[in-house]
Amino acid sequence: GIVDSDDLPLNVSRETLQQHKLIKIIKKKLVRKVLDMLKKIPDDEYLAFWKEYSTNIKLGVIEDPSNRSRWPSCCASTRRTGPT
Repeated sequence: GIVDSDDLPLNVSRETLQQHKLIKIIKKKLVRKVLDMLKKIPDDEYLAFWKEYSTNIKLGVIEDPSNRSRWPSCCASTRRTGPT
């Protein structure tokens, strides 16, 4: 997807961008938006999604302690009775 932000400078180095306050805000909002979107995926479509992206989602759970409590409702193990 595309993230548009007029507040970010046009010409930036990777180092500058990584330290920019707005990047932290954008990251926080994007993660919450993704979590909300995952909850809205119907179960029959979610299982196919889970098979494709479960590794990335599990990595996100490990790397994002601030949203760890929100992740279980998005994981396949809580959306069906079988193991992940």
